[in-house]
Amino acid sequence: MKADLAIINGLLVDSQSIYQGVLYIREGKIVGITQSLEKHPPEVIDAHGLYLLPGAIDGHVHMMDPGYTDREDFITGTRAAARGGVTTVIDHHRTVPQVFGAKEFVEKRNYLEKRAVVDFGLLGGLSLTNLGALRGLWEAGALGFKGFTCELHEADALLDAFMVQGMTFDGSGRGFLDISA
Repeated sequence: MKADLAIINGLLVDSQSIYQGVLYIREGKIVGITQSLEKHPPEVIDAHGLYLLPGAIDGHVHMMDPGYTDREDFITGTRAAARGGVTTVIDHHRTVPQVFGAKEFVEKRNYLEKRAVVDFGLLGGLSLTNLGALRGLWEAGALGFKGFTCELHEADALLDAFMVQGMTFDGSGRGFLDISA
């Protein structure tokens, strides 16, 4: 196993158990786990008595960048996430401009790529006027869509019938919405 780093003597935590093992990393990515050190990579870290946890995912952040950075921006928000063990954040659509189409989505993603300290995903917005843009947002990489059931953040309240349309925009019956009250 070719690795540039091995973390030894740590307690590895996964969804099933906690166990002693060696974690191998190459170019910042985990490439293997063994019970004992097989090869000596250029760097070895002794994590004796420490727990090695998988990174957490925060599926609902409000970084407000670009636009409302007096509240939080992507640099400080993702630094704080990393400090707390969060390796991926998923940001909502409410920025300037709001992300209701593929063009705004791509522009926001390109802007944030230079500011992010951790991995990130983005939601697209759902409004009374952008139902036809959902497919383009999805194809551009939106992980889902956020809409509101009340008037909030310069967004119209979405009625039940409209939400059903949004949840089935591709005809498959699968839903992609994050509806916040």
